[in-house]
Amino acid sequence: MSKKPILSTLSSALLLSTFSAVSSVSADDFNDAIDEQRSIIEETDNQVHNLEETISSLQEQVRNAEDELKTLNSDITANEDKINEVVERLEAAHAEMKELQDEITELEDIIAKRTEQLENQARKIQVDGQTTSYIEFIIEAESLTDIIGRIDIVSSLVSSNRKLVRAQVRDMEAVAEKQERTEQTIVQQNALGAELEVISQDLEQQRLEKEVLVAQIAAERATAQSDRDRYLSQRAEAEQAVYQLIVAREEAEQAAREAEEQRRAEAEQREQEEREAAARAEEQAAEEEVEVSLSSSQSSEPESSSSETSAPSEPSNSDRNQASSGINGGSASNTESSNNNNSANQNSTTAPNNSGNTGGSNNNSPSDSRNNSGNNSGSNSGNNGGGNGSGGSSNESSNKPAPAPQPAPAPSGGTSWATLQPHATRLLGTRYQLGGSTASALDCSGFTSLVFRQVGISLPRRAAGQYASSRKISRSDAQPGDLIFFSENGSTISHVGIYVGGGRFIGSQTSTGVAYTNAHTGYWGARFVGYGRY
Repeated sequence: MSKKPILSTLSSALLLSTFSAVSSVSADDFNDAIDEQRSIIEETDNQVHNLEETISSLQEQVRNAEDELKTLNSDITANEDKINEVVERLEAAHAEMKELQDEITELEDIIAKRTEQLENQARKIQVDGQTTSYIEFIIEAESLTDIIGRIDIVSSLVSSNRKLVRAQVRDMEAVAEKQERTEQTIVQQNALGAELEVISQDLEQQRLEKEVLVAQIAAERATAQSDRDRYLSQRAEAEQAVYQLIVAREEAEQAAREAEEQRRAEAEQREQEEREAAARAEEQAAEEEVEVSLSSSQSSEPESSSSETSAPSEPSNSDRNQASSGINGGSASNTESSNNNNSANQNSTTAPNNSGNTGGSNNNSPSDSRNNSGNNSGSNSGNNGGGNGSGGSSNESSNKPAPAPQPAPAPSGGTSWATLQPHATRLLGTRYQLGGSTASALDCSGFTSLVFRQVGISLPRRAAGQYASSRKISRSDAQPGDLIFFSENGSTISHVGIYVGGGRFIGSQTSTGVAYTNAHTGYWGARFVGYGRY
């Protein structure tokens, strides 16, 4: 009789342990998911930190490169000033050379006149027959006074000739000295101009390289910032997922606690009912034993008395059996209800009780119905609680609104050739000059900058900078009005023009100035790099 409470207690313990195991597994799943999301958050934090350091380093490089560019621009300006100064000196030297040529011409005229004067004197002496020397001329004097006169004449002639000769020599030396000095000045100025031109080209190349470097660093910084934003978005999503998982875990744990408390209450209620049924059964058994002992004591009386006594006792026994069967039926009903929800072992225990009699079985029907309804309700509510607890995360995840799709940026048509054409064609025939940026003389990037500036668009001054900051366009998508870029050495952008369609572009070339030319054939076809749009 005492086996039924023990089996019921064991079944309840087994049910509780099974539910605890399920709750533990669910909690572990939630914890694993939360740990996984937190590891994602930590990883994205590390990535964001590294990218921020990269961005800071790139910004420092950009600042340094910009400072170097400023220094280079200052050096270029100073060098251009020197070139202008040398040009002015060269022009002054040429002017001085012209003046010297005029002076030389005048000196040569004077020298020619002096030469003619000396030749006339010699010719006069020959005509007059005075072929003798100055000494013979003095000796032939007739008197002292004549001698003195002749000496004065000879002295005057010699002095005059000596002055003429000295002036002649001095003037010729002065001419030679001035001419030599002027020629040296011109040579020096030419050499200085060539040296400054080389320096100018070197500085220009350095500035171009710095502009390309700044553009590359800017592109790397933009990529790093994009990656950082992406990781920040991933971290935000992971943090939201952790929050949702924690909420779902708490809801599941709360539902599990409520279901466990309900199951424990139902198990305690079943155990109480089973104990009460066992107590009633024991009381009934004790009453039956008392009745048996009374019957055995009465069997020794006379038969008539025994018959009279036994006749009314049969209904009593029947009633007792019927009551006992009813009690056993109730016990079977409860046991069967518990059996339906727990295990098949209890069926073997309750089977004898269900085999009492038909009346007991009929009396069991309402009890079975009520108990099954109660047990099913408890089981369903427990299962629903557990189901809701374990399914909370799934429902919440399925009800989570999908992120709104971000609209793709509308493609920009760029600046049309129809807008640029009036300003570009107005400059046709303008001569090429390195560094030129005005309508009087232009280089390639100066031409594109000037044209785009006329329509309100500011471009970088150099071709490499224009390429770096433009939106790159494939050759198949190129349209008139896009910039077209070329490279002389295959590594740096060295030329730019405006694409006009039909495989042609307009630009300022060194050989033609501002003119139309072919883009994909001939000289420029082999040096084509790509298109850029503003």
